[in-house]
Amino acid sequence: MDIESPRIRGFQLGDLDDLYRIYLLTADNGQDGTAAFGDPRLPGDVYAVPYALLEPSLALEASPGR
Repeated sequence: MDIESPRIRGFQLGDLDDLYRIYLLTADNGQDGTAAFGDPRLPGDVYAVPYALLEPSLALEASPGR
């Protein structure tokens, strides 16, 4: 099996929707938290988005290497 190293880069504004989605889908102890939140953006707004927007050097994006 060939395993490629992930590609890591700094946060870009185009990553924002994915950031919200990831935090919602892991908000219930690592499981999908969709049913637990009336506002699906709340987990992202609390735990990630402020860092990404206010100090983007602290936010990294990893994707499969190519």
